[in-house]
Amino acid sequence: MASLTGAQGIAQASRAWELAAAAGGLGVVGLQDEAVVAAQGLDPKRLFVGQLSRELTDKAALTRLFEPFGQIESLRWLEDKGVAYVQYSDFPAANSAQKALNGKRMPGISREQGLNVNFSTVR
Repeated sequence: MASLTGAQGIAQASRAWELAAAAGGLGVVGLQDEAVVAAQGLDPKRLFVGQLSRELTDKAALTRLFEPFGQIESLRWLEDKGVAYVQYSDFPAANSAQKALNGKRMPGISREQGLNVNFSTVR
């Protein structure tokens, strides 16, 4: 798993997304189709984020990590459980964040195993 540090990691993830978008690559290899995600009983705009560090004390750090991918409608952080839910305004943003951040080690944000970022089940 790749290790990204603080602002550098956020900048790298954001830049990768920008390059993919500029190349018209947001709908190709590695990115899922919204209908496929929904057919699996998952919310195509809402991400579950696990493996958050118990040392994380700043919700704004989570917001800064996820906002380069698109407009965030809400971010619910369950500090005691080490998880969060990120609701995006659209599927491409959620999909790009999931692909870019799943498995990434983010010092001060993730546990050693890296972030667990996946589409949340429909509630």
